[in-house]
Amino acid sequence: MLRRLFLWVPVSLCAAVTGWADSSPVQEDRVAVARQRVTSILVQRFAAAGLFYPVSSIFFRVHKMEREFELWARNDNDGSYRLVQIYPIFGVSGHLGPKRREGDRQVPEGFYQIDRLNPKSEFHLSLRINYPNAADQKKSDPAAPGSDIYVHGGQRSAGCLALGDDAIEEIYIVTQDATSPVPISIFPARMLDSGWPDQAKSSPDQIDFWNTLRLGYRFFSERRQLPIVTVDEGGNYLFR
Repeated sequence: MLRRLFLWVPVSLCAAVTGWADSSPVQEDRVAVARQRVTSILVQRFAAAGLFYPVSSIFFRVHKMEREFELWARNDNDGSYRLVQIYPIFGVSGHLGPKRREGDRQVPEGFYQIDRLNPKSEFHLSLRINYPNAADQKKSDPAAPGSDIYVHGGQRSAGCLALGDDAIEEIYIVTQDATSPVPISIFPARMLDSGWPDQAKSSPDQIDFWNTLRLGYRFFSERRQLPIVTVDEGGNYLFR
């Protein structure tokens, strides 16, 4: 099970930045309590999408401008992903565009994986995103690109994604139950909407980067399958 691959990690940088945290002592196993509360909810959500819970493969897609956190999943005998649930993002800082240095309060944009679960986060529960990835390491500040980017509970954040405690319990448990690595793709907005070109014009310096992201966005939107993502020498994403 995936849960064996994760280690406990210290509180997210988000808590230190905002100065807000759940200071109450931990009286019980948050994960066990969360599992008891959300398992039947997840079974119903997945059944509504035509899926049996638990599933081996899940995928998260984030739209920063719309403040949407999407949960997608597929069963082993079905190659296409199905949308299970869209959760609102309560807290996201910065503006449209990628994270490039420590302290810029930006939420990254690109193609990542969840690499750790934190059952004792000061934001209830949290999942760490593997920023900086190979592309970020080539394009971000080489000395201080930033780190410790999380999806977490609560409603405030700086550089992370705050989903609220109820949603993070569902996201945490479904991630823990997956048996495959969990990818998460973070986009500035819904990149196939008719209004996207106008949004891109607001940051002309990011258009080349966003055009690359849009190729990956289109790949999944049209095929409902995840592309194989690689990075060239310049830090640009390639898809196949």
